Amino acid sequence: MSQLNRLGNAPIGRLLINMTLPACSGILALMMYNIIDTIIVGQYAGPMAIAGMSVVLPVSMLIPTLGMGIGVGSSSIISRSLGAKDFDTARQTFGNALSLAALICTTASVLSGIYATEILTVFGGRGEILPYAMEYYTIILMGIPILGCWMCMNNTLRAEGLSKYSMIGMCLTSAINLILDIVFVIFMDMGLKGAAIATVLSQLAGLLYLLSFYLRGRSHLKIKRQYFRWNKAIIREILSLGAPSIARQGAGSFIVILLNQSLYLYGGPIAVAVYGILHRIISLLFVPIIGMTQGFLPIAGYNYGAKQYDRVQEVVYKSILFGTLATSALALLSWHFPEAMIQLFTSDETVLELGAQGLKIITVLMPLAAAQSIAAGYYQAIGRPVAAFILTISRQVLMLIPMLYLLPQVFELKGVWLAFPVSDALACILTLTVFARELPKLKAAQREAALQRA
Repeated sequence: MSQLNRLGNAPIGRLLINMTLPACSGILALMMYNIIDTIIVGQYAGPMAIAGMSVVLPVSMLIPTLGMGIGVGSSSIISRSLGAKDFDTARQTFGNALSLAALICTTASVLSGIYATEILTVFGGRGEILPYAMEYYTIILMGIPILGCWMCMNNTLRAEGLSKYSMIGMCLTSAINLILDIVFVIFMDMGLKGAAIATVLSQLAGLLYLLSFYLRGRSHLKIKRQYFRWNKAIIREILSLGAPSIARQGAGSFIVILLNQSLYLYGGPIAVAVYGILHRIISLLFVPIIGMTQGFLPIAGYNYGAKQYDRVQEVVYKSILFGTLATSALALLSWHFPEAMIQLFTSDETVLELGAQGLKIITVLMPLAAAQSIAAGYYQAIGRPVAAFILTISRQVLMLIPMLYLLPQVFELKGVWLAFPVSDALACILTLTVFARELPKLKAAQREAALQRA
């Protein structure tokens, strides 16, 4: 059975696991190299170097996430087109998406280099943190167009059910980054500069692997000149469907500004370093949610395009169930062993004490994020950009930003940590309330499709 046939015919539970595990493995590999980066830098360059990396991270991820957002938007079109057997639209969408990602990420990278000092200052690069941040930032910027195109192609691979090859590319990147980290940071004593060079070179290797996959004809999508001619209608739909992912990352970067300002105000530079560690741990705990969402999207999109609405409902329910169970298990680990997790990065007693308190509070309602992410992702999968945009940004924009402004004024540093579970709860309630109103429409479409087939 071909991969496209599996998307439309294989049992949903098994298919979801087969799509999710490679996605989780690849994401885990990527996150592990970010974590290992932080561990190596923390052990060999100190807490302020971690703080410098933490300041750069939201900037360095915001721009290539433009490429990821374009990939997410195009993957929705590609999945639905493949489900409807419209291969020409799928291929033109791929070519338009890749060229658009390259242009936007390159332009944004150049502008970010011109205004480097101003940008880093806004994101918390002040005082003794700024020199560390600047050293890391100037090199990382060179790899942003590479990373943006790579993120775009990772999503288009998953759109046609080829998540295994996406995983291989991410694992390859992580392995190369780890090796180069050891060489540049430990043996050559290059500090943050070495970590940045290792990151850029590993991203280049990942991009070359994905390009070779497409150039060897292993995909239904093709790299051919005619597919790179821009189609206004396709570009418009790519951007509208990718906007939620772009907005979510943009919100994440804005949140870092609020976070770093509050952390610096109520806890000083050490609190910024603490969140730099917590962010990496929490990102690791979120792997099941991200992987489940990425596995869910092509299945839902393909079957929606094929008018198999019963399978769409089933994949929604099972994705929420599997994601919630997996995330609950990881949250329990963080509640019981917070110090052990933080000790991987540093042995500083102040960081351990502040970090353990923060990790327990931040993750207390984290399992709710699985249902929120899947229900919001449903609207991206079926091509409903407005609902997808509102629900996708609800957790980080509509809920978290106001909480980060209000709660620290009452609870100081503890209020920063409390903002996360409060926003998890509010966003979940909003998203599931909206999604509950969608179910009758989906069931009606299912009945109509059954009558047409009869």
